[in-house]
Amino acid sequence: MGTAKEKIIVAEDDSKIQMVIKGALEKEGYEILLAKDGLEAIKLLQENPDVVSIVTDIAMPRMTGLELVEEIRKNGPNPDIPILMLSAHHTKENILKATELGINEFLIKPFSIKDLVIRLNRMLGKETPTLPPKREETAPPPEKTSNNNFKKKILVVDDSTIILKIIESTLTNAGFHVITSDNGKQALLKAKAEKPDLILTDIMMPEMDGLTLCEEIRKDPYTQRIPIIIVSAKGQKKDVLEALKRGANGYIVKPFSSKDLILRVKNILGLSQTT
Repeated sequence: MGTAKEKIIVAEDDSKIQMVIKGALEKEGYEILLAKDGLEAIKLLQENPDVVSIVTDIAMPRMTGLELVEEIRKNGPNPDIPILMLSAHHTKENILKATELGINEFLIKPFSIKDLVIRLNRMLGKETPTLPPKREETAPPPEKTSNNNFKKKILVVDDSTIILKIIESTLTNAGFHVITSDNGKQALLKAKAEKPDLILTDIMMPEMDGLTLCEEIRKDPYTQRIPIIIVSAKGQKKDVLEALKRGANGYIVKPFSSKDLILRVKNILGLSQTT
């Protein structure tokens, strides 16, 4: 018997978009379960505890995508499941709400199927075939944690030595491999050399600020798919929206708790909160 395919729920009330997404993801080897609204998606998730991810639209009848995510994050089942949100209604409120709920990826309609596949695979910790190899053939195999997950490498960028040490200590104690940099220019070089699984960066830094770093990371084919979380004391709506526009995937406002930091990191890396 062959290996069971990973299941993904696609919640979308437009049947044409449903079928396009279904066809594209089936070609990637996934099994697709279709729902036309949030309530059907919840039911499918309850009936299929082995579902690995959800792709959902925002605007749907009976239960919207945001309501679906909020229900899952608060009450389950599987509150930590990676979620990719699709929407033509990318208002400030929707983007901020999605960020607050811990959406792993946000894709604006109309979107390319290639971009959808890239983002989904990235969300699930999978590389796409078009990327250069992560390591040379002579490099040692990835280090594994006790729960058999590959140990994720995180690049932390902040010009404050204190903040840098706090984040480094918090993530190291949570089982991550942490590398650090105190400015954006150095961080860009490290990102290209180390190919981290995630970048956490402050905004205000010497030589190159965090938003410029986001843009530079997105320009390079070798680094453009690395998720980025901004960690900043600047927490107004305009700051969050500007960061998302410049290439960030998430935003954490200082001061933050260790618990929230780890939760957000695990969410964006598609890791279970129990590990």
